[in-house]
Amino acid sequence: MVADVKSECWPASRRNGWPASVGFRMVATLLDLERRLTDAALSTADRLIGASFTRGKAARERTFVATSRDVGRLMRLLAGTAGAVATAMKENGDALAAIDAAVGLDRLIAAKPQAAEIADVAEEDPLVRAADRWMRLREYGPMLIEAIDFKAARADDRTIAALIALRDLNRSGKRDLPEGTPMPFKKEWRRLVAGADGRLDHRLFEAALFAHLRNNWRSGDLWVERSTHYRRFDSYLLPLDEARTIVAPLGLPCDVDAWLAARAERLDRRLKRLGRHLGRGTLEGVSLRNGKLSIAPVRAEKNPEAEALAARIGALMPRIRITELLHEVARETGFLSAFTNVRTQQPVEDGSALLAVILADATNLGLSRMAAASQGVTRDQLFWTRDAFIRDETRGEGMSKLLHPPTRYPLTRLKRRGTGSKTADTWCDGRRETRDERVALGGHLPAALGASPAPFEADENTVSPWNRGLATREPALQGMVAHSRARAQHR
Repeated sequence: MVADVKSECWPASRRNGWPASVGFRMVATLLDLERRLTDAALSTADRLIGASFTRGKAARERTFVATSRDVGRLMRLLAGTAGAVATAMKENGDALAAIDAAVGLDRLIAAKPQAAEIADVAEEDPLVRAADRWMRLREYGPMLIEAIDFKAARADDRTIAALIALRDLNRSGKRDLPEGTPMPFKKEWRRLVAGADGRLDHRLFEAALFAHLRNNWRSGDLWVERSTHYRRFDSYLLPLDEARTIVAPLGLPCDVDAWLAARAERLDRRLKRLGRHLGRGTLEGVSLRNGKLSIAPVRAEKNPEAEALAARIGALMPRIRITELLHEVARETGFLSAFTNVRTQQPVEDGSALLAVILADATNLGLSRMAAASQGVTRDQLFWTRDAFIRDETRGEGMSKLLHPPTRYPLTRLKRRGTGSKTADTWCDGRRETRDERVALGGHLPAALGASPAPFEADENTVSPWNRGLATREPALQGMVAHSRARAQHR
């Protein structure tokens, strides 16, 4: 249908006196629409076919789980039978009499049908359950193979031949598959489709063919010409002339065979060199003994001095609760005033709820679990606070307040080193930065705080190396910890 409309667009545009560009745009739009519709049809078929097998497997598992009690009873019956036979063989007695005395022959014979049924469920192929949803396949299967023209590398591809046979059968309205119909799927499915009498089962055939077709277009063995996601793999490659201009400056050959031959030669040379070193025993930590390659594990190097220093540094840290730290930093810096209501632009009134939201984001705890672990705040209150006060601009302003603490703490007047930016290198030198300078400083903050995605490392040179543990967490906490440590040093 789309092809027919495209063939009429250009003549119609010329007859109506439209500019040539209009006809070109119409054709380009229709080509794009055709690719989109093709991809949508195949994606939908992919999901539906996969769902048939997924639900079939789930149904089989539910059926098997429902028989768990019967399985236990049959296993005990089997154990009793085996024990009776073993005892009879040991004592040279009658095995049948021993079984009859232990479990009862009538009971054992009566359990045979149920045991066979449970075994059939356990060994049932997912194709059988998928074929039970055959009516769902019939809703879109015939339309799919009529609308989509699948291609293969070989003209005599068995999958394409099977699709043509099924398409002809649907057009004729017949139900019985003719003899010699190609079955390109795996042999286990071929045995199921053919059955004991050799007559092809129509439902099993369609279910198996569509599952096989889905696997083939997903792997690229089959493709569709006018598609974006399911077209031929070669179409994604550059033309040879364009490839030459790109790979020539890199010193690489355009011929893949030549490239593979060069890589194979290089690999062979390295493997031979490795073999010589193994034979001489000159590889450190690697040996070949009794035909087995042994590689010594790499042990982590431990520096006693560094460990001792880390222990001393850790002992200097004040042991306080994170909630106390948050409230103290909020009082000292006033950074909560940066979080304003999205509607009224008024600062937050309930600081505890806002700090709980920040802590939940920093620890990946989630607002629901944070509300359950907190006192005085509810889940709805935390969600409302996050929606009303947490925005990119409020995060950025709050972080700016944390990065510019009061100058009465000596360490806050030190220089930051290594950023290469005059404004960013200045931690705080007693003056108030201009808005442009704050923007420049914001360029070194995380994207979550409304600035560039360049990572911010929490002042390892200025305050202490303990900030490394928080480098991947909520950046707001980094500033809080830095401020608290500066206060501790000042005291």
